[in-house]
Amino acid sequence: MASPTYRTRGIVVRKRALGEADLVVSLLDESGAKVAAVAKGARKPASTFSSRLELFSSVDVLLARGRTLDIVKEARLVRGHGALRCDYELTLAASVAADAVDHLAQESLEQQRIFPMTEALLTVMEGASPASGAALAAAFLLKALATFGYRPALDACAACGAPVALARGDGQNAGGYPGNPFPSAPFSVGEGGVLCPGCASQLQAQPVSALTLANAQTMMESTFSALAVRPPTPAETVDLLRLANLWMGYHTGIRLKSLEQLVLGLQRCHGGVL
Repeated sequence: MASPTYRTRGIVVRKRALGEADLVVSLLDESGAKVAAVAKGARKPASTFSSRLELFSSVDVLLARGRTLDIVKEARLVRGHGALRCDYELTLAASVAADAVDHLAQESLEQQRIFPMTEALLTVMEGASPASGAALAAAFLLKALATFGYRPALDACAACGAPVALARGDGQNAGGYPGNPFPSAPFSVGEGGVLCPGCASQLQAQPVSALTLANAQTMMESTFSALAVRPPTPAETVDLLRLANLWMGYHTGIRLKSLEQLVLGLQRCHGGVL
């Protein structure tokens, strides 16, 4: 009996070799669930699958149900996002997003917002400058984590709910923190975000630049297109990536090697500035 088949649109977020000629791909499908499938013979020179199942590509696929892995029967390229594989910095930035999706998305668990969000990111990142790529990756991490239920409290105390105003990115101190226009604010990954001074005196917290927290809030409220036009500075982007890494590691246990490589790359490019 032939295996039942189904069609879906997906984004390739991971691929690995299987045996001598096959390829296993992880797809984020349009429902937001993850699908693992094998493309038989995809690594053979004459295979049409190879160019259609590149990392970051958006594809329409016909899949057959399998015992452990579904099987790719047909694949039609919708958008290749080829520019993301032609520039090292953009490849690294896009890989952070793809790795995050591969870890956060689950098989048979739908999350309707993550597919269009990922497609929008890749489309904007493809036309962005390499310098903007890392900032877009940081924004995606924060937005994706919020989509999956891990949104940090940034404008109200995570413990008591009291309003907390942070210094904004326009250089103005909106929060009443004395001294430096971008002082640190108490932040607790365990409690769920920024703390007011009263709660910070009773709970475990660490100082995080109020500028970093304000930039994080701006990122979660802005479109990728807007962020690509006016990204944070490289130093600010590194701080945002570190904050996202800290938040993601604590709440999900996920550690991304690609994120660490992206931070190291930014540090090497900009030397002592960071």
